[in-house]
Amino acid sequence: MSLIPNDDMIDKFILVQVQPRNLKVAMVVAKVDDALVTAGFASDLQRIGARIETLAALGRIKSFGVLHNWRHSEVCQNEQ
Repeated sequence: MSLIPNDDMIDKFILVQVQPRNLKVAMVVAKVDDALVTAGFASDLQRIGARIETLAALGRIKSFGVLHNWRHSEVCQNEQ
């Protein structure tokens, strides 16, 4: 039985994967999902995608393109 990660946990995994250079959202979602499953958490690709959209809306990461279209949008670290 897998654990269900909370939003803060998903956010931490996302922020670890996002880099200074632009990455496709699909790649970030896949890497975060792999890391969560390896850590014993349940897989939920749609929730990861939603958290990426939330982090971008909050200004914690930069986004380019329409985020719900994972293969045609990108994210990177927000310069602070």
